[in-house]
Amino acid sequence: MHLTYAAFPGLLAMQLAGLFATWTWSRCASGSRYLVTGSAVLLSMVGILCLLPGVEPRRYLIFAAGYLLAGLLWAWSIDDLPPTRWRSNEVTVAALSTSLFALAAM
Repeated sequence: MHLTYAAFPGLLAMQLAGLFATWTWSRCASGSRYLVTGSAVLLSMVGILCLLPGVEPRRYLIFAAGYLLAGLLWAWSIDDLPPTRWRSNEVTVAALSTSLFALAAM
């Protein structure tokens, strides 16, 4: 396995941790330490992603697909927002957009 592919699960975990920290800050009206920590984690994740050698647009799309799936699972399990017809339409549009970008990147 190439080192670049091995880095993506860790980067996804960093992104989810950073987004969770900023969500906690906005949702729970907690102190700014959550916002600062979340921003630092997200900036670190972007910096590492930019330094990976040979990262092509398709790899970014794989990363985005994992983020989309994690967001849907979060909304369903944590925020108690079950999938509805409206949400499935949004997911379909996002999947089609991701597919179009993947085809354009080939």
